[in-house]
Amino acid sequence: MREFEATGKTVIPGNLLHKLQAVLRSYSVTEADTFQAMRTCWKENQYLLCPHTAVAAFYHMAQESTSSSLRVCVATAAAAKFPEAVEKAGLLPQPTPELQALDSMPTRYQDMKQGQDSGHAQDQNTNSALQVDIEHL
Repeated sequence: MREFEATGKTVIPGNLLHKLQAVLRSYSVTEADTFQAMRTCWKENQYLLCPHTAVAAFYHMAQESTSSSLRVCVATAAAAKFPEAVEKAGLLPQPTPELQALDSMPTRYQDMKQGQDSGHAQDQNTNSALQVDIEHL
């Protein structure tokens, strides 16, 4: 990890890399593909995918007829968290009561300096939007 933090890159040892390559795949999906997967899943299952999960679902749909491999697609978030993406896919957002309740709840955050451990930051309570110091990102 120190190598990665210092240089922005790292080398995975050959034996570990081969094991990872045996079980992991990467795949590029366009925004249009993502929205298509969201629409397809809704049409076939009446299940609204978040855009992140739709990327995995698109890969699954693309491989379905050419592979007998078993795959698992884990939904990573609620689609209700991404109403703009749902609308861009031509679908109707379905906000949940739990997410709607968040709008009226107080926000808690910690001001932190780069490299600071979260145990040493001072807690703040506010009703305003989440505050992030992006100067050090």
